[in-house]
Amino acid sequence: MYTDDAIKFFGSKTKLSKATGVSQSTVSHWVKDGFITKGSAAVAAAVSGGKLKFDPEFYERLKLERKAIRKGLTAKNVSHNQSQGSNASS
Repeated sequence: MYTDDAIKFFGSKTKLSKATGVSQSTVSHWVKDGFITKGSAAVAAAVSGGKLKFDPEFYERLKLERKAIRKGLTAKNVSHNQSQGSNASS
């Protein structure tokens, strides 16, 4: 879940932190990263009554992209490897 979407839905970073039960400092980290952590995204989706969507696949893609970056691959390589059915796990 993208941080901007959640902030827009709840109305402010403060309201997002209260809705998800985290500190404002944590929300500031989400803003910097551009996304909400997986567990908090599930909470935000539940609190929003499903108006914000929790997508577990988003976090799987993010995990693969970060792993690829650590290995020096580009996003194009990651996408190609996924489409070819390659298992990039170590």
